[in-house]
Amino acid sequence: MANFELRLEGETVGRIDIDVALLMKLIGGAGIPARVSAAHAKSAPINVAQASELVSRADKATRQFLSRLVEEGGALTWGETKHTLDVPSWSEFVEGPLKKLEKALHRVTGEKNSVLVWRVEEEWIGREKGEDEPCRLHVDGPALASLRTALAND
Repeated sequence: MANFELRLEGETVGRIDIDVALLMKLIGGAGIPARVSAAHAKSAPINVAQASELVSRADKATRQFLSRLVEEGGALTWGETKHTLDVPSWSEFVEGPLKKLEKALHRVTGEKNSVLVWRVEEEWIGREKGEDEPCRLHVDGPALASLRTALAND
């Protein structure tokens, strides 16, 4: 599913979900890149037990953020992220909720440099505040599947 969101003055006024699989089938997949395989995932390859522990360590807002990421197939807009976690800026997100989530991930995995949530930097370059709302944060590979299971059991 591809999700689009229209925001005016910080308020969501419209959303549309597009069934990408059906769209690809109808147009024959022309020009649409394949999803990244699990072997090329950027998120730490956590298992269900690790995902469950990570979810149990998270506060309510972070659990809601992770749930929305899972519901949206591993990609969530920056606009929705800011709203869900009540952070006004990228720096506050990085120093607050993301830092806590990464510390919990490091405790769970035992790996100091593991990453769960990531972004495609090129999408964010040159965007002013407010123009970055449609940019997305991602979770992929085994982490996404494990979080889906962990959150379903939560």
